[in-house]
Amino acid sequence: MDVIPPQLPPRTLRESVNEAVLRDLLERGQDVLRAIAAKSPNPKHQNRDLVGILKKYRARKQHQDRSRSVKYSFAAERSERRLSVDGIVTMQGIDRPVRHSMGYGEYGDLVDQINAHPTICSQALHKLGRECPFLDLYVAERETWLQAITAECGIDRDGAKGVMLRAMYGGNP
Repeated sequence: MDVIPPQLPPRTLRESVNEAVLRDLLERGQDVLRAIAAKSPNPKHQNRDLVGILKKYRARKQHQDRSRSVKYSFAAERSERRLSVDGIVTMQGIDRPVRHSMGYGEYGDLVDQINAHPTICSQALHKLGRECPFLDLYVAERETWLQAITAECGIDRDGAKGVMLRAMYGGNP
């Protein structure tokens, strides 16, 4: 069941980074960037060239306010219909510790909430007087559930999170 039609138009937003932090990471932080990549919880990211990625990011055209445009589209071929960016380096694809450093002083109001959708959905249902015991159990014991789904289905952690989100929103896991 598709909740979001794939024909929705793309959206162009802007993102800003602390240019001084970006410059320092590239000039003096290359060993740190390599260490961050090596310790990434995502095995696909452990051999990434973060220095090259940040150089590509810095080379992107900036507006007068130092922001960079990012075009987000709904990926029609992906079953979860998430907004994604293709073809350019954006903050979305940069490892979390680096992304947080680059956003220092730029995004004081943004918080990366772990397990955001299930947590917010559970809270909203409770405010409406609805019980959701299975969702509450998942929110309370997320790691246990993700490990069980990973083992049972033979998929990676990101796949397990996707299974839970699809099930929560009425899709086919």
